[in-house]
Amino acid sequence: MTQDPDAFTLSDAGPHSARLLAELHARAFDRPWGEAEIARLISLQACRALLLCAAESPAGFILIQTVMESAEILTLAVDPAYRRLGAGKRLVAAGERAAREAGARRMMLEVSATNSAARALYAACDYAQAGLRARYYADGSDALVLAKSL
Repeated sequence: MTQDPDAFTLSDAGPHSARLLAELHARAFDRPWGEAEIARLISLQACRALLLCAAESPAGFILIQTVMESAEILTLAVDPAYRRLGAGKRLVAAGERAAREAGARRMMLEVSATNSAARALYAACDYAQAGLRARYYADGSDALVLAKSL
């Protein structure tokens, strides 16, 4: 599938979008978050979900949380059909803009040391390792804590 990067549209996703976001998360991850968990997070004042669509199809979403001058990417999910087409970079950039608008000066995230595709995405977006959480994930893999000044 080829996709014109300008054909992507971005919109806020509220609690009413939780089912759609949970379905996207299930397509993107082996251990997906459920609809109730996503709805709970989206309803928090400090959280914001951004949905990326290609034509009328949901391509992915990012969920960020901003508290004072610090923001965190809680999850970023891209439908496998839209991977390697710029969707991930668009979502990261949109999350960074939203965090800056909310007053954040730094963005952080955790990514599995075994997730080479996600690590490459974040490296391409100028994130650097700021820490390590040993055996953080259920499969025993480490979490790399990545950060970027906004």
